[in-house]
Amino acid sequence: MLSSEVLGGGATLITHGFLHKVEDWVVPMGLAAARHPRRLHEFGPDGATVYVLRFNPDRTLQATLLTGPSPLENRSGDVILLLDWNPFSGDLNPFSPPAENTTVIGPIVAEQLLSPNLLPGFPGSITRLPLHLVGFSRGGSLVCEIAKRLGEHQVVVDHLTLIDPHASNNDGFVDPLPMVDGTAASGVYENVLFVDCIYQTVFFPIGSSARGAYVRSLTGWGLDGWGQHLLPHDDAHLWYHGTVEVAFPVTSDGTASLNAEARSRWYAPVEDQGRRAGYHYSLRAGG
Repeated sequence: MLSSEVLGGGATLITHGFLHKVEDWVVPMGLAAARHPRRLHEFGPDGATVYVLRFNPDRTLQATLLTGPSPLENRSGDVILLLDWNPFSGDLNPFSPPAENTTVIGPIVAEQLLSPNLLPGFPGSITRLPLHLVGFSRGGSLVCEIAKRLGEHQVVVDHLTLIDPHASNNDGFVDPLPMVDGTAASGVYENVLFVDCIYQTVFFPIGSSARGAYVRSLTGWGLDGWGQHLLPHDDAHLWYHGTVEVAFPVTSDGTASLNAEARSRWYAPVEDQGRRAGYHYSLRAGG
């Protein structure tokens, strides 16, 4: 039963970027977060409630329960939201709708998060819980805009994670692909308590730093020429997944795998092969 003890829980939203969909790597990352060892130890295997959020034709969001107990039966108070913002995120299909500016989509998502009717069975707005917003590529721009719009409604965002954010309209940035450009700026707003930005500059599309964030550059840590994906850009979300799920010998994000040898190259010694990096510093992981 939902009670005062759920105030120790939180809500995590994870989203993709251009060309991606939640089934690619977002769902595996969300399920890995739901199985995080700290939360499993405290609340058992059903400690998190995981939803997929998809857009309806009228641009409202539809929440579908993926796994876990209903919110009223969730002792941990942990809710994980996997946001699929297709078709607005963009793709290369000439018959698909064009990508939309994240300054347009961000306010729509923020409004839905504020709604008391978004999640079936959840009493009130999900913004009553500490929020951790995680965005990759164009999704990094999107979660920045979501955080900004939530701040306009006096909502504090506990944690904002930007994974190789691209494109980000910082300092007049222009992307050579017109369907990607025209996005929100990546930065730290007054209502955000902590921001980390993980990015690489090995090969296009490259990420960008965010003003006021804790920045972790991946360039020079084995992504150049030694990556697990075709593009180092995609290795950035695998790097973060490796900090969510630290199982050995192989960790898979659904699109590529991270083995012990790669971990030894990708993480600094102080990061303990991913155990003390990235997701470790989230409220749920307790780092």
